[in-house]
Amino acid sequence: MPYIEMTLEEAIRYVKAGLIDPNTKALVLTQNLERNEEDIPFKKKTKVETLEIIQNCKTFAKLEDGGCTNRLRAFSVPQNIHKPKRKGELNTILLKRKIE
Repeated sequence: MPYIEMTLEEAIRYVKAGLIDPNTKALVLTQNLERNEEDIPFKKKTKVETLEIIQNCKTFAKLEDGGCTNRLRAFSVPQNIHKPKRKGELNTILLKRKIE
């Protein structure tokens, strides 16, 4: 499934919708694209911490895979979301999928 590019405002709304309860935490993986890092663990982040990450990034893409999570990719530098260059950081944010 392809990623869909988003604006900063859309990314903020997306995260806020996924973290309605202030006690809910997102899982965030921060990867330096300039290094060949492997086995990077996800870390739990609060809503405030997650929104701070979003506000410090330049390019955003979402993937709703139909599973139990929604995935947001936030790049620290402007990127082509389909062919990112090995530059800056990539934050992968997992949010619980809203069950309706």
